[in-house]
Amino acid sequence: MEYKESLIKNEYKVNKMIGYIALGAFVGFLVMFLLNYMEVFKLNKDEVSIVFGVLSVGVLTIFLLTVVLNVQSPSVKYVSIALTNVLVMIGFAFLSMHMVLVLMLPILASCLYFNRQMNLVTSIETVVAMFVGHVLSVPLSIVYDDPLIVSYKSALLYGFLPRLIEYLILTGVIMLLTHITSNMMTDVFQYVTFNHKLVEELKSTQIEVVQSLAQIAENKSEETGEHLERVSAYMYVLAKGFGLPEKEAYNVSVAAMLHDIGKLGVDEKILSKPGKLTPEEFEEVKKHVIYGKELLQNSPSEIMQIARVIAEQHHEHWDGNGYLGLKKEQIHLYSRMMAVVDVFDALTSRRSYKDSWSVDAALREIIRCSGEQFDPEVVFVFKENFDKIYELYVSFQKRAAQTDETQNKIETAEQTIEASKNDA
Repeated sequence: MEYKESLIKNEYKVNKMIGYIALGAFVGFLVMFLLNYMEVFKLNKDEVSIVFGVLSVGVLTIFLLTVVLNVQSPSVKYVSIALTNVLVMIGFAFLSMHMVLVLMLPILASCLYFNRQMNLVTSIETVVAMFVGHVLSVPLSIVYDDPLIVSYKSALLYGFLPRLIEYLILTGVIMLLTHITSNMMTDVFQYVTFNHKLVEELKSTQIEVVQSLAQIAENKSEETGEHLERVSAYMYVLAKGFGLPEKEAYNVSVAAMLHDIGKLGVDEKILSKPGKLTPEEFEEVKKHVIYGKELLQNSPSEIMQIARVIAEQHHEHWDGNGYLGLKKEQIHLYSRMMAVVDVFDALTSRRSYKDSWSVDAALREIIRCSGEQFDPEVVFVFKENFDKIYELYVSFQKRAAQTDETQNKIETAEQTIEASKNDA
């Protein structure tokens, strides 16, 4: 289906191409007309004017249909080729020997469509046009040194017949080459389509691996899979807000889910401790940025390399008071964005040690920390795109509410079943 769609798109492009070729032919006819008017050629001026007028109407009609009006219809190509054959016939009828090469023009144009039916119709039309052109060349030819104007017999026997044989041979070769090219294009398209699907499958698998790794890390702390989805979605909005290309923004959003992968190296007792951490415990927690870097640094994947940078630097502060002491542009843009997104989601999420903040309060806090904890430019872009962030936040909240409601129903049903068993 996709290949057929590509052929249709190609058809419209070829229509326009033929239209511009027709415009070029018009310019060529005009030059010939002017040169003849200046007596460079020795042709009858009145008859040349008639030929020029007829040919100009034909080529401009093709240009009008294909370029000016850009008619999107399958019939346009047949009309254009048919008009081309008529123009070739008229030109040959008047100019005879001086129009031999253009007899191949219609089939050459037809082959651009990679359509066998089109090629067959065009070749039949051209043979008919050649025959009629040779017949008309006897009474209409204005080339006085043309040997074919002597009689109909000479025009057909010495003109049409040998040219027909040459035309059929050349057309056969052209159509064969077109057929081979078309098959090669089909094979290439199928190969590209297969590889595209394979890349998409690999991308999907990679995302699943990232999500699994991130989920394992988050399970060691109080954070959840929803946290991963939220920071990923927020990072995509922020990346697009910075004008990053689609692929890069997508990779950054996926990599963001691995920002805390280093927690795999931290003692679970420390991560799950309900109370305040001791200075020693906090120092151990801070090491998760180093663990994250070490876990990801040997992966050649582009997403994993982005994740490595984010995992290592997402706790850095703009003023240099972060975990590793990096400051300002020493911190990668990805990590500067992650710092804002991670804090925003942490503030607006409920934890065992705190209630969730309102969205407005979280935004005010981020703005307050601009220039200290956060990059001012990142905060500005975050504010500029906050409507999109808020829409995502609301959608996540609604989904969470629906999940809680479903879970409550399940728990109620289980309690009812258990009570029924006890009564029995």
